[in-house]
Amino acid sequence: IPRGVYNLPFEFVLPVSLPSSTQFPKSGGRVFAGRIQYHLRAVIGELHVDRIFQVVAAPLPPTVVPCISQPTTHELKQAMVLKKGFLSFATCLENSRVGKGQSLKVSVACRNDSLVDIERVRIKLVELIEYKARDETATCKNELLELKDINLPGLVKGRSKDLRMSKQRFSETMK
Repeated sequence: IPRGVYNLPFEFVLPVSLPSSTQFPKSGGRVFAGRIQYHLRAVIGELHVDRIFQVVAAPLPPTVVPCISQPTTHELKQAMVLKKGFLSFATCLENSRVGKGQSLKVSVACRNDSLVDIERVRIKLVELIEYKARDETATCKNELLELKDINLPGLVKGRSKDLRMSKQRFSETMK
């Protein structure tokens, strides 16, 4: 390049799968600290200049992508011996593509074929961070949100009357 002032424009298309810039500070239960950071390096001969820049998530497409978990059935027991029936449930995300600041709409479907009245549920939102570097692997789980003891008034109403049994009647049956 001869003597003078130059502006040499370049353009890069970032891959769609590129993760956003972020930091994972070591805190609490985390066993590692880390970050995702992007650098731009310009090199002329032996000289170079580095510039750190931030990559943020691209706007999400307007297409809704629901996610429904496969229902699972669990046998309910008292004192690990006395069978009380079965409970089947599944979860559904209205849209599995959500961005920061957007609402995650979740529903829980339940079929209660047991002697136990289910009155409350608990829902947790967990962040799972996994990384692999050379021969090292680490996983970190962070509980972002927990909704405890969500009262479900009306959940019992959907059960069959023949499966509903009072505690007193249950005790009398067991004598």
